[in-house]
Amino acid sequence: MASQGTIRASDFLDSVGVNVHVEYTDGDYADINGVIADLKYLGVDHVRDASLSPSNQGQASYGIAADAGIKFDLFVQGGNVSDTVSRLSAFAQAHPGAIASIEGPNEVNNWPVSYGGQTGSSGAVAFQSALYNAVNANSLLKDIPVYNLTSWPDLGGQADVANFHSYPKNGDQPYATLAYGDKLQAAVMPGKSMVLTEAGYTTLPQDREWGGVDQATQAKQTLNLLMDASKLGIQRTFLYQLLDAYPDPSGTNIDSHFGLFDIDNKPKPVATALHNLSTILDDAGAGAGSFTPGTLGYTVTGLPANGNTLLLQKSSGTFDLVVWAEPDIWNEATHMPIAAAAQSAVVNLGASFGSVKVFDPLQGTAPLQTLSNSNTVQLSLTDHPIIIEVSGGSGATGGGTTLVTPTNPPAASPPVVTNPAPVPSQQTGTSGDDNLSGSSNADVISGLSGNDQIRGLAGDDVVTGGAGRDWMSGGAGADTFIFKAVSETRLGSSHDIIADWNSGDRIDLTAIDANARVSGNQAFSFVGESYSGKIGEIASVISDGNTHVAGDINGDWTPDFQIEIKGVHHLTADAFGL
Repeated sequence: MASQGTIRASDFLDSVGVNVHVEYTDGDYADINGVIADLKYLGVDHVRDASLSPSNQGQASYGIAADAGIKFDLFVQGGNVSDTVSRLSAFAQAHPGAIASIEGPNEVNNWPVSYGGQTGSSGAVAFQSALYNAVNANSLLKDIPVYNLTSWPDLGGQADVANFHSYPKNGDQPYATLAYGDKLQAAVMPGKSMVLTEAGYTTLPQDREWGGVDQATQAKQTLNLLMDASKLGIQRTFLYQLLDAYPDPSGTNIDSHFGLFDIDNKPKPVATALHNLSTILDDAGAGAGSFTPGTLGYTVTGLPANGNTLLLQKSSGTFDLVVWAEPDIWNEATHMPIAAAAQSAVVNLGASFGSVKVFDPLQGTAPLQTLSNSNTVQLSLTDHPIIIEVSGGSGATGGGTTLVTPTNPPAASPPVVTNPAPVPSQQTGTSGDDNLSGSSNADVISGLSGNDQIRGLAGDDVVTGGAGRDWMSGGAGADTFIFKAVSETRLGSSHDIIADWNSGDRIDLTAIDANARVSGNQAFSFVGESYSGKIGEIASVISDGNTHVAGDINGDWTPDFQIEIKGVHHLTADAFGL
């Protein structure tokens, strides 16, 4: 892979975008507020979509998204250049900063573009030149980068930034496909920076077209893809796509299965992993996007041939070292995952650090391991990124390595201002299917009945799903999930889902009587990860890569309720109110 220096963590997160179709009004994209909530959950604010056009529905959604802080890459699929630039200019004036880039035509080999009497490749290239010149002649748009058109085979056009698409086939790991596409586009656009405006994995395993993978494999390979793209120096990567927006009853339409969220707008494992990744790497510092990154004199022993590393840094000086490997993990003949053997690797940090934490974005946002005053970390690598976060370095020691801290001095501390404590928001849903989001404060949110989606965001939130099958995300902070009745989270498809789990989170079951055979409200007994089926027991069982909390209130050796927590979490009794 190409050598990359230290990257600001905020720049890495800013490089992640998602394809959307907010102009559609006949599918899940019609709910623009739901789209915005999904993007915020991911920690993504860059999207790619078709340019504004009166012939498309849902034009008001662009402005709503822009007002929510979403930034657009808008591709222009032919038509009248002057009219298109006028619409873009008006949008830029109404929503300053909302257009991050303007892109030429999309996949002209599939959707041909004609211009000035020219057709085919020459017509597409002529349109690209006309668009580029018109954008640069407009006073409101001239500073916005223009991306090249996309095509197969690659075409060179007049643009500020080279551009390609990459869809690894048959469940292949992403690096080889990305590197090949990058090389081809660079050959026709020499000397230009690069963007990847479509890339992803469909979760419809099949023999034709691209093939496909299961949802767990999609999550792993998408994380690898983002690391590979950054390592290759790709400026921004737009995953395809945000939603499985349309039903596919025949199970044959691959485009209906690329989404990060499923047809019910529930996050697939890939969405949860991206949420965890953006939470782990979040840098809220005032200089997050402007400080000069330092270097870390690390070495890795035992890194497999298909492995790599990426070094990120936060404005606090904290380093996040990403280590990953890309073995073959999908059997295209059987359409089944291949278990990756764990490989031991030792990371020498080049100096001793007061705090060393190891994170796995597939498992949550809490560290899997915490070390103090350590200069080495032993990793068990499989098939996706692991993040080592180090801070509190003691200086350059050992192995001739050096540790250089950021060159910018820390900003002066602002004067202390005493303000009243923030007032938590209190939200209550309806009897329908609600979509509720909290704030950065400690919120109290109750869904009542219906199949609700509840996002607490930051703060120590208290979340009650109520009746119905609810999807709940506490976000950052120590959150409490309250269950008041067995009927709120039954077995099978009726159970509630907790999408993320952090250190300090709790499940409150105190309102449920653990023994229905006697009067009063009896307390549950937590028995760990071995469910025996006895009355009044609560167990936390790991299955299919997720954590399932189950309990029995009548002693029939069958769980009476179940709560699914996404990811693997080895819970203790402290995680419950019993």
